[in-house]
Amino acid sequence: SNGEGPVNWIVGLYQYYQKYDQPQGIRVVGDSMFPTLLEGDEILVDSSPPVRLAAGLWVMRIDDALMVKRLVRQGRDWRVVSDNPDVEDPGPWDSARMELRGRVIRAVRRFR
Repeated sequence: SNGEGPVNWIVGLYQYYQKYDQPQGIRVVGDSMFPTLLEGDEILVDSSPPVRLAAGLWVMRIDDALMVKRLVRQGRDWRVVSDNPDVEDPGPWDSARMELRGRVIRAVRRFR
């Protein structure tokens, strides 16, 4: 992409719209962040630079997939976790295979 206009990516479990000059919208697919996020929730993501390690919910690239995960401090290190206890955590932060794409700043849940 040349950076002009939105580019629709469908990678891994999340639909991701790339446009760096404004917050991005993502529709959640899957249950790895249950109960915090439910399938169908829409999240607003701030990907404006600088993007630095900090505790919270993040859209991140892990290997070749885009995912929403929680970043938590564990002593002097960082750990990437799923909120759903039935889903395996990705584990310790590893900059060789992980990249922060943006911080989740708001979630919208539709009434069902």
